[in-house]
Amino acid sequence: MSTFALHLSSVRRRRSSRALPAARAAWAPALAALLLGACGGGDPGTGSFIPQPRDFDQFKTWPAFDLGADQDDGVTVAGTRRAYLNHVPPHGSTEFPVGTIIVKTIGEETAAPGQTFAMAKRDAPFNVRGAVGWEWFEVEEVPDSLPKLNWRGITPPMGETYGGIDGGACNTCHALGSANDFVPSVELSLTQF
Repeated sequence: MSTFALHLSSVRRRRSSRALPAARAAWAPALAALLLGACGGGDPGTGSFIPQPRDFDQFKTWPAFDLGADQDDGVTVAGTRRAYLNHVPPHGSTEFPVGTIIVKTIGEETAAPGQTFAMAKRDAPFNVRGAVGWEWFEVEEVPDSLPKLNWRGITPPMGETYGGIDGGACNTCHALGSANDFVPSVELSLTQF
């Protein structure tokens, strides 16, 4: 190899090594945002949100809304229903912001409380054929630890029921609240905030 070719190769390596930090500086914030988004958390209204168990931590300290009581009719679980909302939407909102979590407990006051369910607003196109943007959960409180997510997704797993319907019940019932961003509870009507 000629002296000129060796010199040219050396110059190219130095230039590329100088360009690398500048290139890293340009894409590093985007990569960090992507990685943080994939880990869950985040603020409501800031794009994609993938909830993690820590996002449900201490949900009983959030604003609570009594949803009334149902009797044990063989289809629904008896007991008082209570919803907890992590962030009250801004006044005049026409939908709940991305990052909103609503947890519904059943029969907290009873000796054998029912299941605890939740919905979290991720973002479109998540659950595009159902309650657009919403993901469903069964949450289990664990003493002295983060809550456990027994299942999550756009439909409960086969064998899981609520209201006597196996699978699919979340989207089916929440379709009744499509005018209120798929939240059918009057107590959580967007016009109330």
